[in-house]
Amino acid sequence: MSVGEPWLEKMSCPHCGVFSQFSKQAGVNAGEVMRLIVRCVSCGQDVLLTLSNETGALLDYYPRLVRALDPSIPQSVAAALIEAQKCFDVGAHNACATMCRRAVQAAVVERGGHGDSLFKQIDDLAQQRLITPALQEWAHEVRIIGKVGAHADEPIQASPDDARDGLAFADELFDHLYVIPARLAKRRVDTTTT
Repeated sequence: MSVGEPWLEKMSCPHCGVFSQFSKQAGVNAGEVMRLIVRCVSCGQDVLLTLSNETGALLDYYPRLVRALDPSIPQSVAAALIEAQKCFDVGAHNACATMCRRAVQAAVVERGGHGDSLFKQIDDLAQQRLITPALQEWAHEVRIIGKVGAHADEPIQASPDDARDGLAFADELFDHLYVIPARLAKRRVDTTTT
């Protein structure tokens, strides 16, 4: 790859947040890894990448992408989800899984789920028809992933895929609980005033 050649992989730029292509500016082979400075073609800012020499996989990047969550998501829920993302970014998959679970529980309690365990709180929301059966299933999956991350007596630890799935399922749940209803309400207000 020559300097200025677009890097074949795309990623979200940590500066502008755009899912973009990057051009290589400089690189150095550091044994098992390759370190590259790449420039976002969208905003022109540089990012430091660490790639595996063996597989070419992206291992790390700097600066970190800081998630901006929709303002309709309550602060207690958003704070837990942002912390989960930070844990994922540094490879702390057990911590990420646990924080995803915490974010889901914060949302379930905020929406009025009752019970003495997250299991019962999720099922209570479903019984109240505040979440669909699919959302109930996603919430339970995050609960299970978080249990693996939080309990030392579990036979396995949370994997990178577990942590990634926990983030994805939590995102989808929060979109349905908060973001989509807020957009719909805004749309209804906007269309009645025009």
